[in-house]
Amino acid sequence: MSQVSALVSGAALGQAAALAASPVLTRLYTPEEFGVLAIYASLLGMIGIVSGLRYELAIPLTRTDGSAANVLVVALLSVGSTTLLLVVIVAMFGNDLLAWANISYIAPYLWLLPLGVLLNGLFLIFNYWAIRRNNFNQIAYTRAQQGISGAIVQVGLGFLQIGPLGLILGQIISQSAGFIRLFRVAWSQDASLTSRVKWRRVKQRARRYKRFPKYTTWASLANSSSTLLPPLLFAILFSPQMAGIYILAHRTMQAPSSLIGASVGQVFHKKAADARHRGELDALMLKAFQRLLRISLIPLTTLGFFAPELFALVFGEDWTQAGIYVQWM
Repeated sequence: MSQVSALVSGAALGQAAALAASPVLTRLYTPEEFGVLAIYASLLGMIGIVSGLRYELAIPLTRTDGSAANVLVVALLSVGSTTLLLVVIVAMFGNDLLAWANISYIAPYLWLLPLGVLLNGLFLIFNYWAIRRNNFNQIAYTRAQQGISGAIVQVGLGFLQIGPLGLILGQIISQSAGFIRLFRVAWSQDASLTSRVKWRRVKQRARRYKRFPKYTTWASLANSSSTLLPPLLFAILFSPQMAGIYILAHRTMQAPSSLIGASVGQVFHKKAADARHRGELDALMLKAFQRLLRISLIPLTTLGFFAPELFALVFGEDWTQAGIYVQWM
């Protein structure tokens, strides 16, 4: 429970910073500018979650540290390859793809997509290395740092009136801040493991855990698309304004569930591996599900009843429709 408490505390600080900044952001940026952010965040989220081909998930599961180090290299190579491929696609076909999707207005910001994918991928890899090492306090610190840093950047650049660029840069920072800290901690503790990294072993680990790119990549893409595709489709089929309203509604509704769920999930990922070896995975899953259900049911139900009035009060009259979106969701 101390591990969960640490992660919840860090995530709570990050979420609190993001939520506290939201009423300011909705008065500094228009729904259309939030719509540009929604498109960028959707693309970044869907590509970023599979940029490492989900090899990072295998890092906490390997039995030896040497094997984990070789898996980490596999994940790094995957992220690097995905980023290079994305650079080529953006450079050669980016404008044509945006014109085909009727979202050419995000063209000035498309060059930030490969950067965001790279930084997000690196963060995920070293986040899972920290999970392997039970460095949950470090993860908690980075979660707080992400929310606070992202909010500061978005608010600060909002006052400079540079448009959607301020929101996008804040989004990148909110997803990747803390990567350097996690890398430094990993290097200080495990630099000696680099001697165990051999090209032959890297290829062996890639084959050993090939089920992650073969199956988990598609499952993760489908799972993330369920939440990331709607704002993109709103922008393509209707307008960036509708996408902006939706993303505010979704983020506000998601905040309490992601606060608890993500933190519990990271601890669960490590404990599940141990429980599986003991034959206790079913009991662990049921216990986690019951606790999450009790925690989330009442807050989300209450928000559904009073969302329009709350959104108008907190975010301004222009965002009342976002509260209606919350009720439907």
